[in-house]
Amino acid sequence: MRVFLNGRGLEVDGAFLGAALLGREISRGTLPYLYCGNGSCRDCNVLLEGLPDLPACRLPVCTGLSVRTSEEDGRENALSLAVASPNVRDDVADELTCDVAVIGAGASGRAAAAAARSAGRRALSPTRRGWGPDATGKVLHFEARAVVEEGVTAPSPVLVRDLALFCYQDGTAHRIVARDLILATGAREWVPTFPGSTLPGVLPCDLAERYLALGHAPGSHVLVTARGERGAALVRDLLRCGARSARQIPEDMMLASVAGESRVDRARLVPRDVELRTPGSDDQVEVDSVIVAGVRLPSIGIARALGCEIEYDADLGGERVVQSSDGQTTVPGVWVAPRAL
Repeated sequence: MRVFLNGRGLEVDGAFLGAALLGREISRGTLPYLYCGNGSCRDCNVLLEGLPDLPACRLPVCTGLSVRTSEEDGRENALSLAVASPNVRDDVADELTCDVAVIGAGASGRAAAAAARSAGRRALSPTRRGWGPDATGKVLHFEARAVVEEGVTAPSPVLVRDLALFCYQDGTAHRIVARDLILATGAREWVPTFPGSTLPGVLPCDLAERYLALGHAPGSHVLVTARGERGAALVRDLLRCGARSARQIPEDMMLASVAGESRVDRARLVPRDVELRTPGSDDQVEVDSVIVAGVRLPSIGIARALGCEIEYDADLGGERVVQSSDGQTTVPGVWVAPRAL
């Protein structure tokens, strides 16, 4: 299968991304080993389709994945060193210069780029073969995820090294030079901790949605914990992409645990009402993948790497970028785009 590693196409074989990138299977608990195999040691964390800090040992391989082997702030881990990821400090192409650079291709990023163009700011816009000028001047707008146009995947991953911002195009690094930088990197879903939550086959909803957007069902027999229309849409997309069975968790039940040897093979459901949890009320479900709805926290890796001040928000339940009412961070020229409704 063909994936994009740091912007360069790579043919890989294997069920899980970490082993596929290494070209060999890794046995847990035996030396020498690179990673733990359950996502705990963080030595194989990658950025996948714009989502940071995901354990490659637990990520299914499918064609078209856009992967970065170093953390969002540019620190290299064991996996990135093992697969010899490109060193942007040694091989840098022409700089990309503009007034405003927008990082993120969601609703907030698109709105920020449109506002910059309306204000007459210089920008660069994406074209079929890379980044080129448009009729308005020059707005620099980077996709956080892979861009698919006419069947060709052209990922443009962005990372920070030594407080400088870079992007990859076809495996070549370009330093981004901008007077103002707008971060619209969105949020990621964190899987809550429960028995078996580190087993391969347990995925957050947003990651499962990225796989499904590429036409890949991350399992054959899938349990979905998301409720309402989001869960129903996941079930429909799973079946459309080839899953043999997919079901939402019943409204009166909740996920208690999952279990398995090398990956998930069963899930335990219990009644949501504590008073109804009598012996025999549990439901054991045979599955090979569980898609979990978790807490959404802002993706702050690029802001942290650029030196922006970070604080813990008790109401949010996680960290956020310190910013003024208009989105200005503590680093001059770096802004956070408001969340689009």
